[in-house]
Amino acid sequence: MIPAQPDRRRTVAPVPRLNAGRIVIAGINYWPEPTGIGPYTTELAEYLAARAQSVEVLTGLPSYPEWTVPPAYRRGMRFHERRGGVAITRVKHYVPSTQDVARRGLYELSFVANALAAPTTTRPNLVIGVSPALGGAVAAAALAARTKARLVVIVQDLVGAAADQSGIGGGRGVAGTVSRMEGAVLRRACAVVVVSDAFRARLDHYGVISSKVHVVPNWSRVGRPPGDRAAMRARLGWGPDVTIALHAGNMGLKQGLENVIAAARLTQADPNLRWVLMGEGSQRSQLWRAAAGMPNLQFLPLCQAADYPAVLDAADILLLNERGSVHEMSLPSKLTSYFASGRPVAAAVRSDGAAATELARAGAPAPVPPGEPAQLVRLVRELAAIADRSAAYGRQARAYADRNLGHEQAMLRMEAVLCGRATVAI
Repeated sequence: MIPAQPDRRRTVAPVPRLNAGRIVIAGINYWPEPTGIGPYTTELAEYLAARAQSVEVLTGLPSYPEWTVPPAYRRGMRFHERRGGVAITRVKHYVPSTQDVARRGLYELSFVANALAAPTTTRPNLVIGVSPALGGAVAAAALAARTKARLVVIVQDLVGAAADQSGIGGGRGVAGTVSRMEGAVLRRACAVVVVSDAFRARLDHYGVISSKVHVVPNWSRVGRPPGDRAAMRARLGWGPDVTIALHAGNMGLKQGLENVIAAARLTQADPNLRWVLMGEGSQRSQLWRAAAGMPNLQFLPLCQAADYPAVLDAADILLLNERGSVHEMSLPSKLTSYFASGRPVAAAVRSDGAAATELARAGAPAPVPPGEPAQLVRLVRELAAIADRSAAYGRQARAYADRNLGHEQAMLRMEAVLCGRATVAI
């Protein structure tokens, strides 16, 4: 999916320049990656570029979520670009087509090695590391130590927990080592920004001083859906009387979308319910093979940016699914778009995880346990059967997004952290 750029991000009033006038941001994901962490790092960098003396991004080759490098970036060790007032330096690194711990390790190590070898154009006052990949935080910590700059780390996912919980081959065997590395970097930081309060327990375990931890949720990147809902449904081949349960986003290991396929298999005899998986990811081809011959399951590619809000609006129910082992490692970024869409969310996630906490805050339906497709079918059918209740869930979620997940709110919170001020509680 390619989230649309919200108009409201251009309404933020100018503010004085940041005390840290020269900023370097290190993170492997950046524009033009259309989904995941890259768009958030991009919007933050461009916001800061209008307020600081200079902003430089040290990043990797665009490859997410397809895990394929575009032809324009396949020759050469470094690439220099400029966009939105930001100087971008890209370094070459290994990009795995399949995921296991050895390939993921090479992905991380090759980025760190080449990022540390790439000279920055200025001596920074502030270095921001974005994790994951952990390499972004490691490279940022090394650069901050070398230049005696302040270090701030933004944690989108907990990498040590991900190694243990995501299902990546060999991950549990290295989870302890990865956690020790992650903890060492976070303890060195002047401030740590997390996207969910559920991450605090792991940071406490790492020995990160609690006063250095700040919660700044990701912002919603979609506006109100334009155009005619019926026209978009017709364009996608969705009949007016068919309930559409849509998963929009990455199809990776941690999503555990085999559960959705199993749910669809249980409802093949129901002509009025269709399950839709839209997006890309490392597990897409395997999921497609597993669903071969199922008439009630549809795969869609990434949609265009302008169409994304309308596609979410055209669905009846939005799906969030995670592996049963996932609980504290991440907060799915798709939730910000889901909530803003005003559609009800049917989630199959652990009740003790970050996603369940955020769903409760937004007034969404209580999630069902992951890995139990019959329970997911039950929840989807309940939402489809009671239209008034579903509409109320959607309105509550949209109101929550309007109150708490705006771009301006997030940027002001982030700026407060970077300037050493306290953040505003949600």
